[in-house]
Amino acid sequence: MVTPFAIVSIFSTSDRRSTVTGDVVTLVRSAREPVLHVDRNIMQGWYGESYVSLIAASAGLTVAKPFPDVDGIDLFVNYPKARSTPYRPQIDVQVKTVCTPDFVRNGAELSFTLPARHFNELAGKGFDTPRYLIVVHVPTVRDDYIHWVMEENEIRVRHRGYWVSLKDHDPLPGNGQGSMTVRLPVANVVTPAALLTLMMREAA
Repeated sequence: MVTPFAIVSIFSTSDRRSTVTGDVVTLVRSAREPVLHVDRNIMQGWYGESYVSLIAASAGLTVAKPFPDVDGIDLFVNYPKARSTPYRPQIDVQVKTVCTPDFVRNGAELSFTLPARHFNELAGKGFDTPRYLIVVHVPTVRDDYIHWVMEENEIRVRHRGYWVSLKDHDPLPGNGQGSMTVRLPVANVVTPAALLTLMMREAA
């Protein structure tokens, strides 16, 4: 679960720049603007969830977060029900991020390793609501998350997300120790059309 970052009120006269020390990103702004000490993993996870939420919004879907996060689900994605229609499709999503993706099978699949506990929160058919893993390939540097194209009056979001269902996998035995590597087809790009397709699949 992503938690808010802390703001440290330190001021600098330096020009805006960002530096990375371990897992902490320090953003230095111009004179009399605060220096933000931001945990890199928190911001990366927040960006991953925001990326999925943006795609869902463009598909006309609603997104909510569970509070507290107790079973590994980061986002509930819903299709608002049509008038006089009692059914409201929903999928539950676990969002992970990666800066250096491991593409295998000549680039056809993204290999990603999940802790056993997170894998078991998605594997198998014993869930009332379908669950999906989404892995978002994010830039290494936070300043590269979005790209402003002023002359074209647009913002480009980097890079892309991939989805997979683990319902045909058996949960791992034991008490959640170890890990499991899963493969996400690169054809399974998270797009507005893809999210709508998943919704309609569950509504069928």
